[in-house]
Amino acid sequence: MKPFALGVACFALLACASSGDSAGGAKLLQADLQFVQLVGPEEMNWPAGSIEVQYGMRIANKSGEPITLRQVEVESLGQGGPYRLRRDRYFMNVAIPPASNRDATFWARAYAEGDSMADDANMPVTVRGVAFFESPAGNFRKVFVQRIVQSGALE
Repeated sequence: MKPFALGVACFALLACASSGDSAGGAKLLQADLQFVQLVGPEEMNWPAGSIEVQYGMRIANKSGEPITLRQVEVESLGQGGPYRLRRDRYFMNVAIPPASNRDATFWARAYAEGDSMADDANMPVTVRGVAFFESPAGNFRKVFVQRIVQSGALE
């Protein structure tokens, strides 16, 4: 009987702890995020080896609270495309006022094949990312997956 009572007590404690809002009852709407490649292998004349790819993000803060983008983690998914991203984090400090948009850019380390005539050269690169935000109403993450079509690729 004791294990059952202990289980009920733990369940009740967890239910009470999770029912409260750490932000004092404030509702924080998740941000919208658009992710694009700004500079890729084609703009760099198809280098081989270690490169940096530039990405841009447009963040729309739909909330009534200011939010701050603190870091972005990106990695490529799958095997196709002219480059591969290793999983890495990039730290930022981009403040987005309530009900407004803000752009952010960063360079990510990648490995390029360097052959513009290869089958993979014009294939899309699929990027999975996580954007980490802070706000007075609480912290949150936004997970995104973006298929980035390379110039000259057929869709």
